[in-house]
This record gives sequence, C-alpha cells and structure tokens, in this order.
Amino acid sequence: MQTKDLGVAISSDDDDEVGALIASFNDLSSRLQEAFHSQEQFVQNASHELRTPLTIIQTNLDTALDNPQISQEQLKTAVSQALVGVNQLKQLVNYLLQLTSLPQQNMQQINLTELVRSQITSMKDLAKAQGITIKFAHPAHLVTAIKGDRALLERVIVNLLENAIKYSVRNDNSQATVKVLLRVKQNNVYLHVSNPSEEIPSEKLVKIFDRFYQVNPSRNKKIGGYGLGLSIVKKIIEEHNGTIQASYQLGIITFIVSFPR
Repeated sequence: MQTKDLGVAISSDDDDEVGALIASFNDLSSRLQEAFHSQEQFVQNASHELRTPLTIIQTNLDTALDNPQISQEQLKTAVSQALVGVNQLKQLVNYLLQLTSLPQQNMQQINLTELVRSQITSMKDLAKAQGITIKFAHPAHLVTAIKGDRALLERVIVNLLENAIKYSVRNDNSQATVKVLLRVKQNNVYLHVSNPSEEIPSEKLVKIFDRFYQVNPSRNKKIGGYGLGLSIVKKIIEEHNGTIQASYQLGIITFIVSFPR
C-alpha cells in the first residue's frame, strides 16, 4: 500500500478472526488517509497564509531599494509597511509553534473562578473600546478548583474572550454583551463563553476548531486572524483532559468548556 492507495478497503463478510483483522486493516487505512490529507491541507494553508506577509515585506523593500531618489518620508513609509508584514509573520509563526508543541506543563491546583475573573478584568478596556460589556456569573460557594497549567489555561481564557469580543455583532451600533458563566455539575467544572454572532450554519460550526478554518474569511481579513486561535484552545483543553464544543442558537454562539474537578 502506497501513499496514493491510502484509504483502500478490503471487502469481507467473514465474522471470524480473519474478518476482525480485515476490519482493523480497513480502519487503519482510513485513518492513515485522513492523517495524510490533514497534513497536506495544513501545509497548503500555512503556505498560503505565510505568502501574504512575505509579499508585503518584499514589495516594500523592493520599492525602497529600486528607487535611488526615494525621500526620507517614502523610505519611512516603506520600512513601516515592511514591519507590518514582519509582525504578521511573527504572529503566524508563534501560532504554528503553539499548535505543534506546548510548553512543559506545570500542573497545580487552580481556582478557575479567580483565574477567569482576573482575565476578564485585564480585558475590560479592550471590550469597552469595542462597545462591548462582559458579564461574569459563577457559583458563590462551590469549589471550581481544577488541576492544570496556569499559563496555558490563561491562554485558553484570553483566546476565548478575544474571540468573543472580536466577533461580537452589534446591531445599530448598540452595546453588545459577552456572557461568561462558570458552573459545577458532579465531577466537572463548565465554562461558557457566549456572544452575539452572525448566523453560522451547522456545516460550518462543526469545522470551527479546524486549523486555518474561517467562518467568514472576508471579515477575518478586516479584523485580523488566521483561524488558529480556537485550534490552539482545543489542543490545550484536551491536554488537560477536558472538552470543548460550540453551539449556535438564535443569534448567539456559545463555547462550552468542561474540565474535571
């Protein structure tokens, strides 16, 4: 079986050991095909996203070098634009590094209520500048302690809050509200982050955690973003034996994160 043959399946009606072996082979073949396809798609998407900042850098540097009569003001503009491309490139590379490797985990007991509250406080000015209010509700007397890496969990909360602020829809320039909820049920702590959103069809919602996936690419280009933030969030949560899912209903998108207590 070669790369071009991945996904091939062997037909069999046997229900004995040979049939079980064939079923295992078919499952392995299917998963190999999916893995290779995912890798190819990732390389294609990464190459596409890297091309834009590199083009910005090259175009502006060529403009500066090819014009011997360039003024100081024009040179400053060209260098400034090139730096924009450098910063975009740096951000994208950092995202890609986060996707492929996580830092050594420093696991400790963390009060999730306090962690969420501190990140909301740090982001209130950003939200206010966008005309957005953040409301936080949590159980007053229930323990929301989980075991985790503080730095990684902070990244999860910040990414979810930034995502909610960035993509909140405001009608008639009115205030929008991002709602954050912590609740405890049996042996799990649940974190809900909700914001008013444009309509998201179910076929797009199931892809929202895929690397480089963008629900609305044209809007992403206006506000910035590579479609990697939620992929990083999901990876960190899974490293903490948690889960994350997204739901859309009546103009509201909600991300629900679950951690074991």
